Amino acid sequence: MFTATLDHTWQASHSLPHLPGRCSSIHGHTWRASLTVAGPYLDPSGILLDFAPLKAHMRAWIDDHLDHALMLGAGDNLVPLLDPGPGGEPSPLAAAFAQRGQRLFVFGQDFPDVAWPSVEGIAQLLAHHAHAWLRDSTGRSDLHVASVTVRETDSASATWHNPTTR
Repeated sequence: MFTATLDHTWQASHSLPHLPGRCSSIHGHTWRASLTVAGPYLDPSGILLDFAPLKAHMRAWIDDHLDHALMLGAGDNLVPLLDPGPGGEPSPLAAAFAQRGQRLFVFGQDFPDVAWPSVEGIAQLLAHHAHAWLRDSTGRSDLHVASVTVRETDSASATWHNPTTR
């Protein structure tokens, strides 16, 4: 079995108000994602996969959705302040976000499978999308996403492992 790993780094903020301590405040990180792909053989050119197409999918999605974004959980008390009014008009906070071009990603809404933007939740979010990125960037059905590791600091990371991988 061979593996190949791609990394991408981005800046974003999040808060985990349901947890005690400093992480309940909005704060930012330099996030780093490592996507590991596994497969049983190298292709005729001696590689597991061409990094460029997969890297393009991964970077484009992260840069469009998470880079320089505020990541909140659907249960965060800030989220209702962003909801439209009864007539569908944007709330003042949502209007300010739109005017500034502020990105917002709400876990539990934009990605229903995970309720909060924890490092574990972000690893699961990226793993969810990585399967499509891999399918769309290679012609090989024998390759699979083995793991996704997300690092929020030099000393804190979480890894999603593919449950179908031995």
